[in-house]
Amino acid sequence: MSRWAVALALLVGACATASSPTVRWPLQPAPQAYPFALTGTPVPLDASDPARMRAGALAYAGGLVLSAERGTSRFGGLSGMDVGPNGQLVAVTDSGDLVRFALRLDGSGRLVGVADADIRPLRNTDGGPLQGKEEADAEGLVVAPDGGLLVTFERTHRALAYADPAATPSPAPAPPAAGLPENAGWEGLAVLADGTRLFAAETGRLWSCRAARCDETRLEQDFGAEFQPTGLDGAPEGGAGAPAYATFRAFDPLRGMRAVVARLDPASDGRAWRATELARLAPPLTADNFESVVALPSPAVTGGVRLYVLSDDNFSDDQRTLLLAFDYAPGEARR
Repeated sequence: MSRWAVALALLVGACATASSPTVRWPLQPAPQAYPFALTGTPVPLDASDPARMRAGALAYAGGLVLSAERGTSRFGGLSGMDVGPNGQLVAVTDSGDLVRFALRLDGSGRLVGVADADIRPLRNTDGGPLQGKEEADAEGLVVAPDGGLLVTFERTHRALAYADPAATPSPAPAPPAAGLPENAGWEGLAVLADGTRLFAAETGRLWSCRAARCDETRLEQDFGAEFQPTGLDGAPEGGAGAPAYATFRAFDPLRGMRAVVARLDPASDGRAWRATELARLAPPLTADNFESVVALPSPAVTGGVRLYVLSDDNFSDDQRTLLLAFDYAPGEARR
């Protein structure tokens, strides 16, 4: 997580330059996070073949349908995800809430459940709760080791930096929003080991940002152009030339919701990222509206990467909040 030490220094410096010589992180009295009962019901990778344990280059490490049995009607619409300093999974929602919960793994490292869930509203820059879809549609999230948050929003396209979940945020440097459709903003957000921030728009545009400067870069992919980026995360190992990981989404009425989990590698000239398909999640595989990904060291594969992918149910009874776990051994090709 050393990437955040660099990233936050750059970010705070950029904010100070843009606003005032001193950056303040005002902590306002805020609604407390409140617990709720979150249930994780196991799902197979392929309901038609429950013994199936691979999708492309990825080994299935368990999956859950998440639902709030009691305690809150606000659970849903989870769009951006990261893992906090205490190992909790942290997500932002389409209604401007922050959801946190612990992951339960069995002795072999498979995802088997969730625990200790809570939810709280995020604040706007005036110190009040985010109001309405235009202001509260959070999409991308990165969590710092000290609990600070960087969150992107669409509709009113912007990035906000929170010193902690209870804080009043400060505007954070972000790419220019000109040309972004209202409902296709910065869906993907990642901080890399060298402090670079990557912003991916659902339209397929990608920006690389350091401090207040953002440069648009090419995003090339070896799979269908109908798949558009929805989630990003940096590789856990970091280092020069390290990859990132991403989710891409496609939908049409005939084939339904489909997703690609991909590895992104930087071009040697630094002017492009190449997305290589690792797995395609489409029927008969368990699939939904996957919008975020987290990459961690694998607890089951030595030197491997654990990828968690999460779906946004849009608060719809026709969709599910799915959290699926996969293990990836770098160097494996798609199968």
